[in-house]
Amino acid sequence: MTERLTFDGLMTRRVMIGGVMAGVAAPALGVTAPGVVTAWATLDKATGRFSGVNVNDRMPMCSTFKWLLVACVLARTDRGLERLSQRISFGPDDLLGYAPTVRAALTAAGGDRASLSIKDLCEAAVTVSDNSAANLLLPVVGGPEGLTAWLRRAGDPITRLDRNEPALNRVPPGDPRDTTNAAAMLGTLDRLLFGAVLSRGSRHRLTDWLLACKTGADRLPAGLPAGWRAGHKTGTYTTDRPTRIDRNAAGDVGLLLPPSGKPILIVAYVAGSRQPQPVVDRWFASLARDAVRRRIG
Repeated sequence: MTERLTFDGLMTRRVMIGGVMAGVAAPALGVTAPGVVTAWATLDKATGRFSGVNVNDRMPMCSTFKWLLVACVLARTDRGLERLSQRISFGPDDLLGYAPTVRAALTAAGGDRASLSIKDLCEAAVTVSDNSAANLLLPVVGGPEGLTAWLRRAGDPITRLDRNEPALNRVPPGDPRDTTNAAAMLGTLDRLLFGAVLSRGSRHRLTDWLLACKTGADRLPAGLPAGWRAGHKTGTYTTDRPTRIDRNAAGDVGLLLPPSGKPILIVAYVAGSRQPQPVVDRWFASLARDAVRRRIG
């Protein structure tokens, strides 16, 4: 069947492939169960081909918001409003459960007060998904509201951040807070990495951090053939007792770089699945694998 899909303000017509591509079938994620939804979108920068499923469905961003936050910080440095060398101080009260870089800095300083540069916090937020680093950066851009306002100015009418870590991860069905959709995130990925929103230097810096991502090796990167690289940002929320309201969620957003030529942009989210994390990870890998197959046959 065919479906009208929104991408970056344009309407694109494409053929749905039964809601599932090759690789790990979506039913393995429990998508037939009530409250479970997957959404993904790809844009091949070499051909202009756009593919996707459920691209207009709002999905929890979880930690995938962090690359947007860092892009916003970089935009402020481009305008001279901030400097990457600026230092932000913090103490024990700023530590969240997962904060490897911030925790290490605080420990090295004796455990009372420490500081890191904006550059170091940006790198930590993207490459290791440091939750405390993200919370420390949010005031720089005016909090969640400031980030959302910047996204609107950057051409994204959908994506929104409403809360800090870790509250932003709990998104019941129908709650628009801290969500995006695959089409909006894909369009923003394209504009921020290849458009004029950021300076060339900031685009390169952001891309380098995405390529240095140390989380989610079993997701998008695992689906790539030899010679390809993934620059990406993951997001994950799991609960020991998932319910329809307090549901698991995961995402992976980024670009797939071939040995030469233009990349493939990819955005993928799942919410409500109760499958083990390795099963969820293999679904992300299958999407990357299929995206490359559509490119090279």
